[in-house]
Amino acid sequence: MEHAVTLAPEGKKWITPDLLPKNLPSTTDSAPSVDIAELIDRIEWGALLKTLEKSGSLTELLNHVEWSITRRAVVECGGNKSRAAKILGRTYRWLRKLETEITHRESPPSNPDSHS
Repeated sequence: MEHAVTLAPEGKKWITPDLLPKNLPSTTDSAPSVDIAELIDRIEWGALLKTLEKSGSLTELLNHVEWSITRRAVVECGGNKSRAAKILGRTYRWLRKLETEITHRESPPSNPDSHS
């Protein structure tokens, strides 16, 4: 970054790729792939148990993981839910249903006895 700042013309507001060192790895270079099981094996057992306890059950934990991956797919697809669903091997309808279920589950229950 110092290199880019040093080479930037006076008054230039943005650092562009032409100012960066040529040997800087590109963000498009693929990262080494890691198996999901290997990632889980790296998690400290106590932390995994705590997360499982917080989730309430393995099913709820897996639902949370599914939702996290789904949200990531939507972000990576620039918000295009149809494309994200296709990448996940699901339908747009499935994605919307999951989104509705999660949103409903995360919203605090209304208290019918409270009066404003």
